[in-house]
Amino acid sequence: MFFTIYVASGFVACGNVFQAIFPEVDYVYAMLIGVIIIYTVLGGFKAICWTDFIQAMLMLVAIIIVPLAAMGMLGGWGDVTNILEGVGSGFLNIFQNADGTSLTVIAIISSLVWGLGYFGMPHILVRYMAIENPKDVKVARRVGTIWIVIALACAILIGVIGRAYAIDQGITVTNPENIFIILVGGIFAPVFAGILYSALMAAVMSTADSQLLVASAAVTNDMYKPRRTRNTHRRS
Repeated sequence: MFFTIYVASGFVACGNVFQAIFPEVDYVYAMLIGVIIIYTVLGGFKAICWTDFIQAMLMLVAIIIVPLAAMGMLGGWGDVTNILEGVGSGFLNIFQNADGTSLTVIAIISSLVWGLGYFGMPHILVRYMAIENPKDVKVARRVGTIWIVIALACAILIGVIGRAYAIDQGITVTNPENIFIILVGGIFAPVFAGILYSALMAAVMSTADSQLLVASAAVTNDMYKPRRTRNTHRRS
């Protein structure tokens, strides 16, 4: 039930990306990313592992290059903080809101969930379950931890530096989720922008395909298979 909502959020994100890049495309058609379903059905778990690896490498390059390029364009971290001074005294304080008020306990717990949640997400745990040699689990643990630190840190940088970039360029951001698209479109040449946009799509696809596979496996093994077994026993 919850994975249905989670997968749906991925399709919504895909629709937002396509509409931001191609405004003339209808939102419904933008969400119909059948390629995810096609290679998930045809290739299964192995196809998802290989595609996710390639997508992760593309995402890693994008989330590091984009904030660094934007910060360099603004003149450095010092200039970024100077621009953000007008936003609010607590904007760069992780325990305060932009207006300087302290975060509530619920807000802090909600933020921590993004890090703690990875320990229990089925579409991530299934990767560890698929490791053949138990000794490789330690290596996978290190790789996974390093990836999460880099990915989430760079994601925060994109938001912070993107806010400064929008203020500096006089851009009104109607949807904060599109800040990555705004940065890429304003800084990079069209050829490189297309590659970086594909990294954004890779982030959506790598999550959605894994969730679709785990959700379908849960339905067949936990719901369909036991019912079929009971019906078979009754007939016999």
